[in-house]
Amino acid sequence: MDNLRITSGAFEIIVPEVHIRREGENIVVEWKGMLQSATDIRGPWQDFADDSQSPIILGPGDQLPLQFGRSILP
Repeated sequence: MDNLRITSGAFEIIVPEVHIRREGENIVVEWKGMLQSATDIRGPWQDFADDSQSPIILGPGDQLPLQFGRSILP
């Protein structure tokens, strides 16, 4: 093998999570991992955003028709 590098340090394990809460009239969605959405619980699932874009705040005019969400490992 050529160019093998071993480093030490803490290994971060990302556990996918989704948290939804209401703040007044707004809905706040926070997640770890890749947030996906679908209009049916069985999918098809579409990537929405990675966790660098978390949280999102949806006001009353931003809210979409029924959506299902999940977070997966990136």
